[in-house]
Amino acid sequence: MDIRSEVRYVAMENKCTWLGSKEDTGEPYCRLRGHTLPDAEVYAKCTTPDLATMCIDAYSSLARGQDAIQSNSTDAFPWLLESATQFENLGETDNAILAYVKAIEFANKNDLIKKSYDFFIAARIVFEDGIAEGDPALNNSSVKEELLAAGAEMIEKALANKDKVGAVNVDFRLGEIEHLPVADGYVDVIISNCVINLSPDKDQVFREAFRVLKPGGKLAVSDMVTDGPLPEAIKSSLSAWAGCIAGALSIEDYVSAIENAGFVDVQLERQYLDHELVDDAVDELGLGDLVEDRDETFYTTVISAKITAYKP
Repeated sequence: MDIRSEVRYVAMENKCTWLGSKEDTGEPYCRLRGHTLPDAEVYAKCTTPDLATMCIDAYSSLARGQDAIQSNSTDAFPWLLESATQFENLGETDNAILAYVKAIEFANKNDLIKKSYDFFIAARIVFEDGIAEGDPALNNSSVKEELLAAGAEMIEKALANKDKVGAVNVDFRLGEIEHLPVADGYVDVIISNCVINLSPDKDQVFREAFRVLKPGGKLAVSDMVTDGPLPEAIKSSLSAWAGCIAGALSIEDYVSAIENAGFVDVQLERQYLDHELVDDAVDELGLGDLVEDRDETFYTTVISAKITAYKP
């Protein structure tokens, strides 16, 4: 590439401040990421200010998350979540999933199994949406393989903890909540703590619960439900999905889904959340700027509910 080609990248108007050229070849070079870029990416993203800003945020957040991992700090989680969110905004589904995988692996390392599960479900939602939309970035099988490996690692960590404490009446199985690896009529009681909301097919979750329970078996669930419409900013936020908010069903729909699966004697106990707790959750998810109007209705829209039901 001659000097004229090099100037083509260096002197571009509105170009990303991190975009430069390699001295030896003149190829476009991202100083933030430390590697060369194809022309298509330069013209599609590096010269579009809004996309360039998201790209900088995505990669700088990823770098900060990785630094936090190196120092074994839980600050890694918000940075990696921010990185994954911005990658999805950019349409880089593969990078979003890989950011989640880093969060899952770090959570597993620190025995934060619930947190690793939440990130796994968020990554799965991104993956399934990308597949449904025909995202070419997911043609690379390595993305799915890394996600599956992260899920398997969660089970391995749980089994190791089981052996560590000498538990002989506990079993961990790798499966999907919509397709439980359990025989029909095998289980006495099913308990779930803010997990069903993370499933995109809650009706199927309750059908599976009904299938595996013995007659007379009990379903005991703690989950988030809504009493009124959620703000659109929260409904469309992947961060809120990972935090058990955006996927919440209304009270009526939640109870109906359980009854439609065949359960009887469905009981739901409302537990309203403290205002300060709601504010902290919204701000922690990075949604504070998107939800400015917070009246009493806002604070009573999302409810923590305890639900019980029985298989006849």
